[in-house]
Amino acid sequence: SFYPIEFPPQPRMPPAEGFEVVVPGRLDPERRDYAALLDAVRGGGLDPRVRIVLLGAADERGRRLHEAFAALGPQVEVADGFVAEATLLQRVQ
Repeated sequence: SFYPIEFPPQPRMPPAEGFEVVVPGRLDPERRDYAALLDAVRGGGLDPRVRIVLLGAADERGRRLHEAFAALGPQVEVADGFVAEATLLQRVQ
């Protein structure tokens, strides 16, 4: 098992260039309020410099979420399945 409790320091991206919000873990509507995030992105409530990255597999309950987020365009990236530890560490930097 991998428990991401500490990450090495990384250079910070200046806000003018934008940033990514990386959400690791399985897409499960009972674990996080994905509906609010969907509403925010759909309603234009996110700054265009912000990119949402969802790193996790979707089970049957999360499949509809996966499809809804994937349809939102370039501001949202959704993993196609399980994400390897090396990829996770690279993306959260």
